[in-house]
Amino acid sequence: MADAKQPANAATVAQTLVDCGRDDAAYRDVYLTAAAAFLSGACSAADYAGLRALEGQRDMALQQSRAAVLQLDWAKVDAAAAHAETAQQRLTAQADVLALGSEVYECPTLRLDAFSPGLGPLLERGVEAVQVRAGLLERLARLAQLDPPRAAFYAARRAYFDGLQVNEAGATEVAAGIDPAQLQHQALEAAQRGDTALLRGLAQALQRQSTTAATPAAASAPAAPALKTTRPVDLAAALPAGAADRGKALGLVEMLAKPMLDANAPLLDYIYTRAWQPALGGAEGEAGGALHLQRELTEAGVPADLAKHPIIPQFLRNTFVTSLGTRYLPVSGAEAVLIEDFAEDAEPPAGALLSALELKQRVGLARATIEAALRARGNAVLQDELGLDPVEFRLVCVPWDLYLRVGNALGWGQQQRWTHFDGYQVLRNRGLRALVGGDVRYGGLADLVSLSPTDAREGVLARFAVVRRARFITRW
Repeated sequence: MADAKQPANAATVAQTLVDCGRDDAAYRDVYLTAAAAFLSGACSAADYAGLRALEGQRDMALQQSRAAVLQLDWAKVDAAAAHAETAQQRLTAQADVLALGSEVYECPTLRLDAFSPGLGPLLERGVEAVQVRAGLLERLARLAQLDPPRAAFYAARRAYFDGLQVNEAGATEVAAGIDPAQLQHQALEAAQRGDTALLRGLAQALQRQSTTAATPAAASAPAAPALKTTRPVDLAAALPAGAADRGKALGLVEMLAKPMLDANAPLLDYIYTRAWQPALGGAEGEAGGALHLQRELTEAGVPADLAKHPIIPQFLRNTFVTSLGTRYLPVSGAEAVLIEDFAEDAEPPAGALLSALELKQRVGLARATIEAALRARGNAVLQDELGLDPVEFRLVCVPWDLYLRVGNALGWGQQQRWTHFDGYQVLRNRGLRALVGGDVRYGGLADLVSLSPTDAREGVLARFAVVRRARFITRW
């Protein structure tokens, strides 16, 4: 995307971009990159780092002054207090830009997408999706005027949201036809945990179901928006010219992943029709988990032949989100990607891509460390090293369904080690656990588990892929 020319109200534009990124999860990184360009004149990344260092100096000076008081060393008290006061005066003068810089340069952890299926009751804020969309449309229209070089991007996002079906009760959308008993069971668990936000969402959903059932015009009541297993963006389209050759220098090879479910399309359809209902996983290794899941699948009417497929239990029992905060649902069709194809039975190579991301190793990395590197440098790698538009492409840990489709031919999933997969499992307490899998001891290619994002254990390797951003969007 073009560089921004900084107007007099650059900080205001940067704040508007941050606000858009908060609500348009699928493109949050794009908004933050633009915000950094606008903010750089008033506070570059280096300036911001300096201000944060100044905060540390102030705190250290305060500690020194307190220690000096106990020592009755009044000259040292005076000097330390003066240093702390000077630092605080600078920080106070820069308070606004420091607060904005924290949102732009430190990019807090991912936010759940207000428009993704099944995530409404999990949102941190009690805001209806229809209100979120209204605010987005207004800000995008304003940005098109304030930032002409990116006007086409803002217009495209505005057109997307303008055409997106959003129910009035968007934050608690539940698909028609879901068994009320399942919702009642979830409501009981939420009440026992004290999860009031989820409890309110489920209560509202049950009230709507009750009202709909008692209303003669129920047949005409709006249902949750339908989801499609295929996307309007052709994920199998050839990559831009030269991308494959440039990728080789980074250890990435071009690959066309075959459809995962050629003869079993009803399986994905089944998952997508139930995507509006949150299915939150609990702690790992709960007693009788396998039997409990089988009973759930039977009661839900899952055909026996479909229930045996590895993705059915995972995606019906758990709510997964992508690294963008959108709902993660498996991709069905063919997909053109760039992917690291090194063998799992050898010592994982370092290579140019890790250097470009400024990662010192491939194993023993916490997901939080990997995501921080991707946020800071991933889009630059796409644009500067691969010649790819970050609006269309993403550099990510390999998604599990992609690993599952290409891994058999490459001999993956046969070693006693895990691979970092893009995305997270959302737990009942709204906590996030990073997706990993592929260990031969637990199912090989079909293995999918989750770890704490700060878990840096050995035996988990990072494998990266360049995919189209559209694979992470489930609503069109």
